Order: sequence, then structure tokens, then C-alpha cells
Amino acid sequence: MLTNVLGDIRNGKLSQESSDFLTNLERPLSSSSAAPPAARLFPTRKEVDRANIAHLSRLDGPEVTYIADDVVSD
Repeated sequence: MLTNVLGDIRNGKLSQESSDFLTNLERPLSSSSAAPPAARLFPTRKEVDRANIAHLSRLDGPEVTYIADDVVSD
């Protein structure tokens, strides 16, 4: 169901079924400052990249790069 909703959002045409699904998810959000930030959905990668760059630019401290080697065994 969630993939259908996300597809509808991406296409800009929300079906009644998707709308009902999202409406049923409504609930009060915590106003605590300790609550994690809400997830944000964007219709395109370009908008995701723009939001990520804006968020990363607000972080304090030096940029750190971690090198990883992934090993997959059968």
C-alpha cells in the first residue's frame, strides 16, 4: 500500500484510497524538543539533494570522510 501512495504522490495524482490511507495516519505529534525530526518526502532527487545540502551546510565541525570495504560472503 505504501508504495502505491508514494507513487501517487510522485505522479501528483492522489487516489481516494491513498488519501484515505494517509488520513488514517493522522495523530498528534510530540512537541518535545527531544523528538527526532520528521521525515520529509520529496517528489524528485533534485529536491532531495537540495534539502540535504541545506541541512548539511548547517552542521558545525569539519567534514569527515570514512572509507569502508564491504565484504559479502555466501
